[in-house]
Amino acid sequence: VQVFMLSDILGCDEAVCKGTVNVGVKPAFCYIHEGKMYTGTFYKADTDYNSDKYIMKTLNGDENTAIMTVHDVDPAKKESFGIDETTNIAYSIPSQVQGICITKDNKIVLSTSWGISKSKLYVYDFDKVNNDATSQIDFFGGKTTLYYIDSESLVDTITAPPMAEEMVYLNGKIYIMNESASAKYIFGKFTSGNYVHAYKFD
Repeated sequence: VQVFMLSDILGCDEAVCKGTVNVGVKPAFCYIHEGKMYTGTFYKADTDYNSDKYIMKTLNGDENTAIMTVHDVDPAKKESFGIDETTNIAYSIPSQVQGICITKDNKIVLSTSWGISKSKLYVYDFDKVNNDATSQIDFFGGKTTLYYIDSESLVDTITAPPMAEEMVYLNGKIYIMNESASAKYIFGKFTSGNYVHAYKFD
């Protein structure tokens, strides 16, 4: 994970990376919530993002394809920018996840997208995820507790604009950022991709 100073990003034409943190996976998204940083991989079959390293059956029989690790964050610590590089919690997650957020009633929302197809936001009961039986997976040479995010805890599915990625939950709304507004996908600038979309979530 690359680390930048927010003040540099807001005040400069170009921000310089201050350093990196090794989270044990190649992350497609990053989210910080209540002193924890969640980072996860992206999977899509028949593309360059098709490593079979984390393909596994969940407890209810679903097939998950990617992994999300959890790291403690303590701004008072100087080493690794206050981010603990080791983890003792991981989550098995579905394909094509590009971002997550956690709501005030402890729902975890995964944004999934690919190309110009409509995105899907999958809403799960995070309490149920964390209370279900677990297994273990090897990380950093040690055993890590593994939870499964699957259809067993799914409570809602929301359709969103194409290329929905990182999300933030704040004051009853999920704010969605879109890859389609990047220079690579110029069409997004003409199809409202350059806006942050807010979805009311009560």
